Amino acid sequence: MRHESPTVLQYGTQAPRVNGGALPTVGLLIFVTHVACQFVLYRGRVVDQLNFGDSVVFFMPLTLALVGYALVWSRVAQSKPWDGARKVAFVIALTLVTGFFSLLGSMLLPMNMLYGT
Repeated sequence: MRHESPTVLQYGTQAPRVNGGALPTVGLLIFVTHVACQFVLYRGRVVDQLNFGDSVVFFMPLTLALVGYALVWSRVAQSKPWDGARKVAFVIALTLVTGFFSLLGSMLLPMNMLYGT
């Protein structure tokens, strides 16, 4: 039996492969970066009395984390054989869930454990 190489059309119809170990690592890296950024900005505001607004201290790290999570989940959804609406719903739902836990972790460390504000 002769093995034929895929044509250009077959490349476009095949679902992209997702590395099972890389995406959780990237997700964990986003979480750690979000917590560290929140910690540094909040510490600068409370301890060092730097004049940062709420949008910089709280919303900017969360927005960047949500964008990162959306990119990770969209890569996962891209490999699924679903229609477009289901992929979008999957990405939005899991981005919000992981964003919530990331926000919880980023608020828990600097506010409750270190400075008690």
